[in-house]
Amino acid sequence: MTELKLGCSPITYEIFVGKTKIDKNGYEVWTGTKTEVTESAMDAVISRVWYMQQEGKHIEYYIKGKKHRLKLEEVEE
Repeated sequence: MTELKLGCSPITYEIFVGKTKIDKNGYEVWTGTKTEVTESAMDAVISRVWYMQQEGKHIEYYIKGKKHRLKLEEVEE
C-alpha cells in the first residue's frame, strides 16, 4: 500500500512530498515521483508555531530520547 508522505533528505535537508511504501526488507521507500516542497513546508510549520505561541501552546518532540520544543524568537533587523 502506498501513502502520501513528507520526508527530509538527510543529505540535502530538502523536504519532499510523494508516495511511499514499505519494501520487502521493512524499509519505507519513495515510489514514483517526489516533489521538493521545502519553502512551502517551512512556511506552514512557522505559521503553525507562531499561532500556537500566541495561544500559549507549544509543539514538542522527542529526538533521540531528548525533549525539544519549537518556538519562534522575534529579532530586530
